[in-house]
Amino acid sequence: MVRMEYNNELDSLKEVLQTYKDQIRSDSMQIEELRNNKSVLERYAREKYGYKHPNEDVFIIKTESEN
Repeated sequence: MVRMEYNNELDSLKEVLQTYKDQIRSDSMQIEELRNNKSVLERYAREKYGYKHPNEDVFIIKTESEN
């Protein structure tokens, strides 16, 4: 009985581990792309942090579902 519970817990932990490994792989690919592609880095900075050029105006439009 206890062994079966441990096996179930082990399977569950293996699934969690695989999820983390997948996330790490995805994040690593994104980091590599940001390091190697200036336009991707600029787009990321604009979208994530609201960066803009000094002569630009940025308008943020929020829908009701975002409120």
